[in-house]
Amino acid sequence: CPPYMTRCPVCQKDDKSLVDLELGIEMPQVGYMLGTPPITVFANARFARYAPFGRGRVILGDSQSALPIQVFTTTGFLKPGIFKRGTQVKIVFRKNRMGFSTDYFAVPLEEVPEKLRSKKGLEETELKWQSQKLAAPKVAAETQKGFPKILEAVRKFVGEIPRSPRAQRDLTNWDRKILVKTGGGKFGMVLAKQKIKMVKDTELKKPDLTLIVEDPANLVKWTNGDSLVNMIRMGFIAISNLQDMETIFKFDRLHRSIRRDAEEKGKK
Repeated sequence: CPPYMTRCPVCQKDDKSLVDLELGIEMPQVGYMLGTPPITVFANARFARYAPFGRGRVILGDSQSALPIQVFTTTGFLKPGIFKRGTQVKIVFRKNRMGFSTDYFAVPLEEVPEKLRSKKGLEETELKWQSQKLAAPKVAAETQKGFPKILEAVRKFVGEIPRSPRAQRDLTNWDRKILVKTGGGKFGMVLAKQKIKMVKDTELKKPDLTLIVEDPANLVKWTNGDSLVNMIRMGFIAISNLQDMETIFKFDRLHRSIRRDAEEKGKK
């Protein structure tokens, strides 16, 4: 039987129920990828807090079956090429476990310090998790000149949220203070009570999230429906906390929600 199973799928009792496995087998915690795992960026509600992540199968030791598992990188945003067939991985356990399959995951073995590679029960807090490098955006006079118009476009866009029930639902029970630094200037956004309020950057003492946008024109593209997630993947935007990608997912839903509500109102 696969090492992660607790009941034998072949052995049955008289009532046709499966037989419990009495003997647990401790498996090695280093293995290799059976294939190249697909990367999930837009996850469903259950897994949104883990995105972006890969999902694949790992062979542990001499096992004849593969373990389904999530895979992550400690070096920043998960991109194609980090994991592929044959990549050696280390099993890592979460600090707070809930009895789900997400209590453990795999990272590339080469990202684990040498002294920890053979450790059993390695927890996520023992690794160094890097975020994207947040270099200050280059400020240009031409970009600064057009920045007020860009700021107004963003302000107009977030001003549509109170008139869109769908957009408000996208932001339900979600509060964040976000600092945005661009090549034309800085500003803040306060997400609270299903609304987004534009503020001066000096009003945000301790932002929950910082976005670095070299070209502020990308913000206008976002208000027109382009994806912030794709901009982060392509390196046009850097984010201070990759564990808070769910906030970015919510921002990417806003344009569609606002558009759909406007279309429905136009039909009435």
